[in-house]
Amino acid sequence: MEEINKDCPCKRVKCKRHGRCAACREQHGKPDAKYLTACERINKRKKKQP
Repeated sequence: MEEINKDCPCKRVKCKRHGRCAACREQHGKPDAKYLTACERINKRKKKQP
């Protein structure tokens, strides 16, 4: 069974993939996906900061 991330930064707590990083990345990794995962967005912002 997949481990649930208790510190998931995503604000969509009712999402069926909330805390399940692998399932979230799989969904958002599709070519037609509009958005990055919450984790990816946070890391992208951190990299931009000097």
